[in-house]
Amino acid sequence: MRIGNIFFGSKGWLWIDESGRRWQSYMGALGAKNEKGPGSDTKETDAEPTGLTTMEFPHYQNFIDAIRANDPKILTCDILEGHLSSTLPHLANVSYLVGDTVRFDPKTESVKDNKKANDLLTREYRKGFEVPKSFPTKETSHAQRV
Repeated sequence: MRIGNIFFGSKGWLWIDESGRRWQSYMGALGAKNEKGPGSDTKETDAEPTGLTTMEFPHYQNFIDAIRANDPKILTCDILEGHLSSTLPHLANVSYLVGDTVRFDPKTESVKDNKKANDLLTREYRKGFEVPKSFPTKETSHAQRV
């Protein structure tokens, strides 16, 4: 599977493809015998779109269109909503990777008392593709226009 979800349970695991239409459960640990359990009976066909042609495609396209136009006003959802919505899953991944609970400070957007976890909140960017330390907000961009 290239894109999708894998869920691990106490008795086995389950994968769901990117479209959400196909799924299969397996009994036992990942990589063991992989004894099939219940699954979807649908077959993937050319008539069934998957990946970026699914219902998410318009969201991706809207984001790319806004970037190309350099116009955040054409976004169907404020970019801050996407940032805030992705914070919890990212923190869950960070917690999993460091093997410990993380205490996140939403004001500084950093993890308290855990340098390893805090380092996982960003990456080292290639020269010319660095992310600025701060971005214009509704308040600061309004103040700049006045």
